[in-house]
Order: sequence, then structure tokens, then C-alpha cells
Amino acid sequence: MKTVEELNRALIEIGSSTVSGAGPIDDHSADALLTAAWLRIAAGRSELWHPRALTREVAMTEGWTFGAP
Repeated sequence: MKTVEELNRALIEIGSSTVSGAGPIDDHSADALLTAAWLRIAAGRSELWHPRALTREVAMTEGWTFGAP
């Protein structure tokens, strides 16, 4: 996503509010905004944060995702 308009289309697609502005946006900012919006929506879905197949070994390699030490 390289424009606010593209970002807003993605935000609408996931059921989130849009952001103000128009025109170019850097892809890092767009990614961060879309990810934060999705996390807000998905935060209450415990199955996403406690998958049955998650072992300590997997958590250690994917720690940033699952909050492993």
C-alpha cells in the first residue's frame, strides 16, 4: 500500500475505521497501521494467541509473535 486510499480500502476490508488524509504514505506506516487495526479486532480471539500446536520449542523460535521470553 502506497497511498492513504489503498490503506483505507484495506482497513474497510477488515472492518476497521479509516484514517484521515490523502495521497502517498510509506509502506512501513501503512503496514503498521493495518497491523494495529487488525490486532485491535483480533485481540479477543484467544485461539489466535494460544494455538494447540504451540510448543515451547516453537515459541522460542517465534517468540516475538507469542511473547516468549
